[in-house]
Amino acid sequence: MVHNLSWQEPALQDLQNSGMSYAEVGKMYGRSRATIIKLARLHELIRRVPISRTGLQRDADKAVISSYHRGVGLKVALLRKGRTYSEIAEELGVNRYVARTMELGVHEFTLSELMVLSERLGMGFDQMVIPPQLALSLAKQTMATAEQRLLT
Repeated sequence: MVHNLSWQEPALQDLQNSGMSYAEVGKMYGRSRATIIKLARLHELIRRVPISRTGLQRDADKAVISSYHRGVGLKVALLRKGRTYSEIAEELGVNRYVARTMELGVHEFTLSELMVLSERLGMGFDQMVIPPQLALSLAKQTMATAEQRLLT
């Protein structure tokens, strides 16, 4: 039986330099995924292209949607202080998971959720959607204005 090994070198180059998966390279060369993995191990191939991981992410690993979302999340954390997610979720009319994602800043808030939050926190709606950096600078400006009034 004659073995045609001419596909191995191009397959190794594709694995090393492209973003193709083992299965995609195998399909391209008419080989199984397992054969391509064995070939890569045999040649001690180190992939230059990182393998992308798909599937569910942990909430803590998700990226914050925006500074506005993180700012509202910090306000949710203030509201939750000393209480469980179940308790705060019941108060806000959402489930525990949503309450947690709100706090982490990875939840797309609805207008009604923001209205309930602003009502529970006793602040205006406009104050709810101020990003943390702007809120901090506004607080500094307010304090500087108050100090000026005291000095004059």
